[in-house]
Amino acid sequence: MFKYINYREYHLTNKEKLNYYLFASLSFGILGYIFYKSLVMSLIMMSLSIFFRKFYEEYKCNKRKEKLIVEFKDMLYTISSSISAGKQLPMALKECESSLEILYGKKGYLVEEIKEINRRISVSQEEENKLLEQFAKRTGLEDIENFSEICNICKTTGADLNEMIIKASSILTDKMNIEKEIKAITVQKKYESKIISFMPVMIIVFLNITSPDYMESIYGTFQGKVIMTFCIFIMIISYLSMKKLTEVKI
Repeated sequence: MFKYINYREYHLTNKEKLNYYLFASLSFGILGYIFYKSLVMSLIMMSLSIFFRKFYEEYKCNKRKEKLIVEFKDMLYTISSSISAGKQLPMALKECESSLEILYGKKGYLVEEIKEINRRISVSQEEENKLLEQFAKRTGLEDIENFSEICNICKTTGADLNEMIIKASSILTDKMNIEKEIKAITVQKKYESKIISFMPVMIIVFLNITSPDYMESIYGTFQGKVIMTFCIFIMIISYLSMKKLTEVKI
C-alpha cells in the first residue's frame, strides 16, 4: 500500500536515530573535553545531542527536498516532451512514470508518487490536476506548487493546458537551472564559512599541544570556563549566521 509522505517534515528511523545519537554524542563529548578538559562537562555536552536533533531532522528534510526537486526537473522534461508530441497530460504522466523509473529506480520519490497518481486516475477516475495539487501541498516546494496551480487554472478555465504546460515547464526548468548554478558558485563560500566557524576548536587544540601550561590557567579557573562557554556560543552563532548568509533562494 502506498504511503503518503509529508515532505515538509522529516522523522528519523530507528537506525538513523541510533547513528545520529552515536555520532552527535561523541562529537559533543570531544568538543566538551577540548573546551573544558573535564569528563563531567563532556557528559553534559553529550546531552546537547538531544536538543540538536531537530536541526539534523531539518537538514535531512532539506536534503530530501533537494532530491525531489532534481527528480521533478526530469519529470518536467519528460512531460513537456510527451505533450509536445501531441499527447494529453494523463498519457504524459504514464510515460513519465517509466522514464523516471529508469533514471531513479523503483524507490525514487517521484516514481512512487507518479505511480500512485496514475493508479488513482485509472482506478478511481480522479482528475490529474487535483491529484497533482494534493502532491504539491505535501511537498511544500514552490516550483511544484506553481506547476500544480497552472494545471488547475487551465483545467478550470478551459485554457490550452498543453501549451501552458510546455511554457511553464520551460520557465520552471530555467529557474531551477539558475538556482543550481548559483548554489554551485556559493559552495566554496559555504566550506570557507564552516572552516571559519570551527577555527576556535583548531586554535584551542593547537594551544593544548604547543602551550599546555598556558591553557591550564584557563581550564583551572572559573573565569576561564566562562570564556570557553562564551567561545562556544559565539562559534554556534557565527555558524548559523554564515549558513543563513550563504543560503540563496530565487
